Amino acid sequence: MIFSYVDNFIERYADPRTNNYLIGRSILYPISILFVYLLFVYKIGPWFMKDKKPYNCRNWIIAFDILQIFLNFYIAIKAIKAYFSIPGTFFCLELDGSNSPAALNVLSLAYGYHVLKLSDMIDTVFFILKASYRQANYLHIYHHTIMIFFSWYALKFVPGGQGAYIGITNCIVHVLMYSYYLLSTINPKYRNNISLKKSITTIQLVQFVFLGIMFTSSMRPSCKFPKSMSMICIVQSTYFCYLFGKFYYENYIKVKPGKKH
Repeated sequence: MIFSYVDNFIERYADPRTNNYLIGRSILYPISILFVYLLFVYKIGPWFMKDKKPYNCRNWIIAFDILQIFLNFYIAIKAIKAYFSIPGTFFCLELDGSNSPAALNVLSLAYGYHVLKLSDMIDTVFFILKASYRQANYLHIYHHTIMIFFSWYALKFVPGGQGAYIGITNCIVHVLMYSYYLLSTINPKYRNNISLKKSITTIQLVQFVFLGIMFTSSMRPSCKFPKSMSMICIVQSTYFCYLFGKFYYENYIKVKPGKKH
């Protein structure tokens, strides 16, 4: 009953240009993906690893990190170029739901970004296979879960516009983040480099502050970007600032003298 109502809503209000993409027309698409992901993280993965030694995933992780660096860099460059074709101003990028080449290019980038968020789940699989459950914490799981759902939501209902800032900044941050992961995997001495770890967390915090500012600016009555999406992004940016700020405080400020990270 509920799913039917939601699917009717999607059918009525979703961007019809997305109907040809393999993202499903039903809300069951993201729900099913997230259900399987969370089931693996909290049940299947730990059950599979019970009484097993952690797997050596080093080579797979290196290959994955290199792929993610390339894909995020590619999407970031393409999105920056497409940015200049989006109507509006710096503080208010508007949606273009037409079938013009520029608008369809932005739509394809929104789709690529969603697929990229799906691929991000693979790093959680590595954490489980390495029995590194501490890394698969609430912040990590929540971040992946919410990004998968809202990248799908944005693609279906509000592809482009002010949302371009999410794709551009997030892809740039992920290039830096996966570069650090690659470096620490190849050379373990960088794994506990506090300066690098603090820098990555700081960059993530700056990202969410920037996004919070940009979506607050799009709440102005004169801005035609959907206010509901702006509000969602403001709330999520604020919450992520809290989560990453808490992580920063607990790991880099509230530490006992001599305590190793």
